[in-house]
Amino acid sequence: MKTASLLLLLLSTLVAISNAISWVQEPVTGDIPRPRSGAQMANVNGLLVYFGGFLECFDQDECEHEYYNDTLVLDPDARVWTSKDPNTVPPSRVFFGMTGWQSKDAAVLFAGARFNAALSSFEVFEDMWRYNVKTNKWVEITYANSGPGKRLGASVFIVDNKFLYTFGGIDQTFSLRNDVWRFNLNNKQWTLMLPNTNASTTPAGRFVYNARLNVHQRRIYVFGGDSRDQSAGITVQFNDTWYYDIDANSWHLVLSNADTNIVGRAHAAPAMIGNTFVVAMGDKPGLLCDTNVPSSGQNPTDEIVTLDVSDAGIANDPHWELRHHGFSPIPIKRISSAETNNKLYIVGGFGFQCDTESSSTPLWNSYTFSLNLGELAAF
Repeated sequence: MKTASLLLLLLSTLVAISNAISWVQEPVTGDIPRPRSGAQMANVNGLLVYFGGFLECFDQDECEHEYYNDTLVLDPDARVWTSKDPNTVPPSRVFFGMTGWQSKDAAVLFAGARFNAALSSFEVFEDMWRYNVKTNKWVEITYANSGPGKRLGASVFIVDNKFLYTFGGIDQTFSLRNDVWRFNLNNKQWTLMLPNTNASTTPAGRFVYNARLNVHQRRIYVFGGDSRDQSAGITVQFNDTWYYDIDANSWHLVLSNADTNIVGRAHAAPAMIGNTFVVAMGDKPGLLCDTNVPSSGQNPTDEIVTLDVSDAGIANDPHWELRHHGFSPIPIKRISSAETNNKLYIVGGFGFQCDTESSSTPLWNSYTFSLNLGELAAF
C-alpha cells in the first residue's frame, strides 16, 4: 500500500507538471523600455504599442515620481523593441485607457492622470489621442460635444471599428464612477449609454479594474478593480465579475462579491481567448509590504486565474480556476499587457522585497514575458 501511495503521488505530481502553464522570457533586443509602471500597451495589427507610465516613488519624504511620455513599439515576431520619436506626443501620464483601432493602423489613448508621491497634487486628463504606427504620428482627437470628463483608471474598447466604449474610473474629485459612455470615432460625438447609479444591477464605481472585450459575444467583461476611501486613506478591492452587453446596453452579474471563489485584484494583465477570461498577476488585498505613500500596502501576486464565460459556463456554476504554472516572473503589479497571436505579453510593473514592517524595496520588472493563451482556453 505504501508503494502504491508513493506511485500515485509521483503520478499526480508528473501530471501537474505536464499541465503547468509556463511564461516565456522573450529574448528581446533593440530599445528595451526603461522600468516603469502605470503604462499601457495595445495591439495594432500584430505590433504592440507601448506608451507612458512612471518610475514610481515609494517614499514621499525621499523622492518623487518620474513620468514618461515615450512611444515604443514591439514586433513580437522579430522580438525587437523600437523607440519612436514622434514630433508631437500626448502629455505624460499613468492609468489611462488604450486600445487598438485596427482599421486605422492606430492605438487610441484616453484620459489618465499625473500626481505626486504625497497625492497633494492630482491632475486628471479627459483628452483622447491616436497614434498611427505607419506614419509615426500622434494626433489629438477633438470632441464634438461633452463626454465623460476627467477619468483615471478607465479601460477603453473599440467595437465595429467605429465606436469606443469606456466604463467607470475615478475623477478629479476622487469620486468613483460607474457610467458607460460610447464615442463615435467618425463624427466625434459622445453618447451616455448608462448613467452613474447606486442600483444593484450595475457594478459599483471603480478604477484600474480588469476588463476585456469578447468580440463574438459582443460583451465587455469586468473583474475586480479598486475603490478609494479617501477619508480613511485606504484602497478597497472588488472581487465581483460582470459583463456589459453592448447590443442590449445592459449589465449582467456573473459572480457577486459574496459568491465568488477568489479574492479581488487590480493592476493585473487581463486577456480573452475564445470564451475564456484570463487574469494574470496584479495586486491582491492584504499587506505584503508597507510603503511611505498614501496608497500604503502592496501585495502583488503571480497567480493566473481563468473563468469560462461561455453561456453554458455562466449558467452552470460559474467559478474562477486557479491555474497551476511552471516558470513565472516574480509576483508583479501595475504591469502593461496586450494580446497578439494567441499570446499575452507583459512588460513593466514591479514586485517587492519587504525590508522591514514599515519599508520595502521595489523590484522593477525590466523583462518582456509572454504566455500561451491557447493553453488556458476553456476545455
